[in-house]
Amino acid sequence: MNLRRLLPLILVAALFAGACSRKPDPVLGEEKMARLIVDLELTDAYASEQRLRKFDNDSIRLALRESVLAKHNVNEATLDTSLRWYGAHLPSLIKIYERADSILSDSLRSIDLEERLALSEAAGDSVRVWPLAPSLALENTNFLAFEFDTDSTWERGDVIEWEFAIHNLRREPVSVTLGAEYMDRGQTVNAQNLTRENRDNNHYSLLLQLDRQKAPKRIFGYVRIPLDSGRKIFLDSITMTRTRMVEEDYHSRRYRLRILGRKKPL
Repeated sequence: MNLRRLLPLILVAALFAGACSRKPDPVLGEEKMARLIVDLELTDAYASEQRLRKFDNDSIRLALRESVLAKHNVNEATLDTSLRWYGAHLPSLIKIYERADSILSDSLRSIDLEERLALSEAAGDSVRVWPLAPSLALENTNFLAFEFDTDSTWERGDVIEWEFAIHNLRREPVSVTLGAEYMDRGQTVNAQNLTRENRDNNHYSLLLQLDRQKAPKRIFGYVRIPLDSGRKIFLDSITMTRTRMVEEDYHSRRYRLRILGRKKPL
């Protein structure tokens, strides 16, 4: 979803506008204009992405648009006037789109957080728990690390699967670790490790079976690659999923873990 794809339409509208330097009364303020554009864009994206046939009807799309305008107490004439005026005053238009992008980013982060909280509260069989972006670049560093605390939805014996792909590697050995620290008195830490060259397979996957006798406190992990200076490495398709314990698989999965005994620095 990119707000700037509306820019050509506004520039076309600007051809019909005057070059008045003073903002007329009907023209919306910059903040109100930015928030209106965001809501119109979100509504259009929602209608486009829904698979329900009712959103294929132009009259219903128009009703959605009208509901957004009503929310902001704006009519089509005021919106058109505002688009024309801002189209003729590009510095103000740029400020509006920068503000709209900021609002949209905040909205998407909020939606993602609410979705993840809802999934966590449901405590279902499968929950996404990766705390960072799904794609990352390593530049001027050969080390990627993360950590996050668990919450009340985590259970003893949960299973974590971490998957990702690495691009632009040669034959450097990649070392990957996924671990957990527990709430027990000894601050026990255990981890799953994988070290191999990229070669013909750039996909990496680690499975961590948590101890069913101890409550998890913190999940952590890292990727370490001995790189030449000046080369950028890309990680994408990064996912981390938490599932509930499968009794039949518990012992075989625990057997492959490193039991570190006490908390140690990365």
